[in-house]
Order: sequence, then C-alpha cells, then structure tokens
Amino acid sequence: VIVNVMKLSDGAKSQFDGELKAHVRYVGDNFYLFIDEMDREDAITVISHEIIHMQQYISGDLVFDGTNVIWLGEEISLNAKDYEDRPWERDAYKRESDLANNLTEILW
Repeated sequence: VIVNVMKLSDGAKSQFDGELKAHVRYVGDNFYLFIDEMDREDAITVISHEIIHMQQYISGDLVFDGTNVIWLGEEISLNAKDYEDRPWERDAYKRESDLANNLTEILW
C-alpha cells in the first residue's frame, strides 16, 4: 500500500460542512491523505483517525463508489446521515485515541 500525503486545499475544505482537518481517498492500491496545518498533538490524533479509515478500506469494511458508501455490506448515502452519525466515523473516533497514544509513544 502506498500513502501519498498532501496539503489539504482550500477548495477541498469548502466542499465539506464544518471544519475539515483531513481526509483520505483510496484509489487502486494508493491512499491519498490530505491534511491541513495543525500542531503536532492534533496531527497525531487526526492522522490516527485517517489511518483507521485506511484499515477500513483495506479490510473491505468501507467502500466508497463515488456517491454512496458501503459499510459492512450496507449501502449508505452520504447525505442520509450527519457526519457524526456515520458508522465508519463513529468506529474511527472510538479507536483513534489508542492509536494516537501508541504513535505518541513511538514518536516522542
């Protein structure tokens, strides 16, 4: 798996409601991680969250077809649920702190 890390553009931020700090796209065997500027502590947490999305994509739990998301075999319209109610986001938020703590121990 290849992970390409790039700066999050203002254009990308304008396409999302709320404050977008990062997002990941999965194309073929490549991940594209777009991340905004932030301090180190926030970056570790945000990157941990996005790594969990990468795991979800690799495992097949999360599939994005360009319009809809398939989560654990169930097709879900992105417009049907608020961001915080999307099950793949709830999963990532639930698991991000353990990964962030592990990364912090390794990096610091």
